Amino acid sequence: MLRRLRFIVIAGVVAIFAVVTMVSQGYAHTAVGTCKDLGGHWDKIVSLTAATGKWTILAHDEIDHSKSVDADAWMYNGTVPGPTMTVTEGDKVCVQFTNNLPESTSVHFHGIKAPYIENANDGVPPVGAGLDIPGNGGMGAMHFTAPSAGGYMYHAHEDTTRQILLGLYGKIIVKSKFPTDNGYAFDDMWMLSEWRIDKDPKTNDYIDTVPAGLDADTLPDYFTIDGKAFDPVALGDKDDGVSKGNKLIVLKQGQRARLRMTGIGQWPHAMHMHGRNFQVVAKDGTALANPETMNTITVHPGEIYDIVFTAGFTTEDLGIWVFHCHLLDHATNHDVYPGGLISAVVITK
Repeated sequence: MLRRLRFIVIAGVVAIFAVVTMVSQGYAHTAVGTCKDLGGHWDKIVSLTAATGKWTILAHDEIDHSKSVDADAWMYNGTVPGPTMTVTEGDKVCVQFTNNLPESTSVHFHGIKAPYIENANDGVPPVGAGLDIPGNGGMGAMHFTAPSAGGYMYHAHEDTTRQILLGLYGKIIVKSKFPTDNGYAFDDMWMLSEWRIDKDPKTNDYIDTVPAGLDADTLPDYFTIDGKAFDPVALGDKDDGVSKGNKLIVLKQGQRARLRMTGIGQWPHAMHMHGRNFQVVAKDGTALANPETMNTITVHPGEIYDIVFTAGFTTEDLGIWVFHCHLLDHATNHDVYPGGLISAVVITK
């Protein structure tokens, strides 16, 4: 009886594995070149090109201000993060992709249901039906229907510890068909990540960027918001809330702000706001039935939180209020404080 039961279990496992293998092999490499080739009507067509290049994390380093801190990045359309996809809920979206990397890649729409079998839109090659796009000029098109309004993201999902951590990620903002929350003077999404950029000990030049890992040889030494580390020298040199380093939240008294924060690296980040509390109103693109009030929220890898707050009306609210990761090493650039995951809420009259 025991042998019979063991045989049935083994046979079942083999059968399931065979089906999964068949589905994966049958749909993992069905790349279609362009959105036009897919046919149908698209409300939005997005063009993405993945390629390697230099990305400036800081305008200067901490010791020799004549040098910039440049990463050997992997990027969508030449930026970290890649271009923001702004769509409206219900939109039929087609993403037309060109892969100029030296290896194959895929694109995952994080938190969004994309057709699995039809054109192999989403997944993790070779596990599941991910669209595998070959390097050196390979092309592919994929599509999805925009979900309910909220913040989402897209990122590579092939050789992820390399491709994501070197910059292959971007934002997806889905707007409501009937917007009622247009009263935000500041409305943005931040992607929190980390980098490891090695120096030549003899020349002090930046020589190599490696994926920031969890072992001693690859521990991160720069922490970034949207690919930029905090630059205290340029705090007052801003243009519409963007400094030469990462972003500032610039508000006038009484104005409201919404900020979406997502963890795209490998580390959690305990983001703490000085001077005021905020409300957490949504998580992973879904509104919370009972918003929480706090001044520190830990954003884990893969999570997206929406927070809202008001600049305040009193003279005590005026000034520069630091907003930073309370894992204090994450508030440094190459072990120099202040840097990394630091921003500020700047409140003026």
